[in-house]
Amino acid sequence: MRSIWGSGPNDVYIAGHNDNPGPPTLFHFNGQVWSTTGFHAREGGTISGAVSLTRVYGFGQSDVWVAGERIYQVGNTFPDSSFLMHFNGAGWNESPIAGGRGRQLQSLWGATPTDIWAGGVNTLLHYDGVQWSHYPIEMPAQGIQFLSIAGLSPTEVYTIGSRKDVAGPIDTIAYLMYQYDGTIWHLRDSTVWTAGSEPRKFGPLLGAVDGALFSVLPDVYEYSSGTWNRIYTPSSQVGGIGGNRRTSLFTAGSEVFHFNGQDWYRYPQFQNPDIWYYSIWTTGDEVFLVGADAGRSFVARGR
Repeated sequence: MRSIWGSGPNDVYIAGHNDNPGPPTLFHFNGQVWSTTGFHAREGGTISGAVSLTRVYGFGQSDVWVAGERIYQVGNTFPDSSFLMHFNGAGWNESPIAGGRGRQLQSLWGATPTDIWAGGVNTLLHYDGVQWSHYPIEMPAQGIQFLSIAGLSPTEVYTIGSRKDVAGPIDTIAYLMYQYDGTIWHLRDSTVWTAGSEPRKFGPLLGAVDGALFSVLPDVYEYSSGTWNRIYTPSSQVGGIGGNRRTSLFTAGSEVFHFNGQDWYRYPQFQNPDIWYYSIWTTGDEVFLVGADAGRSFVARGR
């Protein structure tokens, strides 16, 4: 499980990647226990086949979206295609995509229930309240993976994509940041990272908190006046960021930190180097983290 979202402390979902071409699982917390949601046909739901879930995001108890991929086996390969499903309060249903499926989806964010974005491998989709459709964006000829999406308003949305280039024996990754202005997507910034080089200009994973845009991995960066600024370099890499206000930020990775507007605090109970926490969701009074080791998933709850 690598993604978490909730409408309240008694309504929390976690979703994650399925390594095998078999039925997936989506978990829900009702304030007392965690249980599967029953969306798959093997549990009596409407969705069948092998799917992998990567992101969960919603707007209330009766309006929850999950993005990921459908997995098919062709010979010894497993091609992927876009997968989206929606919970309307009564049940889960797969959502069609106008123009046909794209590739695996890896990111999901919405400004309102009728203005939602999903991105992935050479694929950017938009939901207008009626249907999902492919949205035009200029992509590199080599292709791109839209790793994260976050916005500050319907007319200020950001996505970061990665493109892996190999130069001799050293892997080089280019990160491209696009901004949506309400009409079109513009390429706003880029950074290139090579193994063993100096830290990149910004991280590939975005988070929007209290009108501010942040990115992480390996450090914590904040976007202000068109410029990325590194605001914190923790003792270990950061792979997720969340919060409900600028003066209460949480970061997660192999360790967990909190920023109160003045300084950063490292929680001593997160000391297991085998567990990586990927995603954060908080009400302000409570915070939930989801992570995993090589074989199990974990949820931490703080109050």
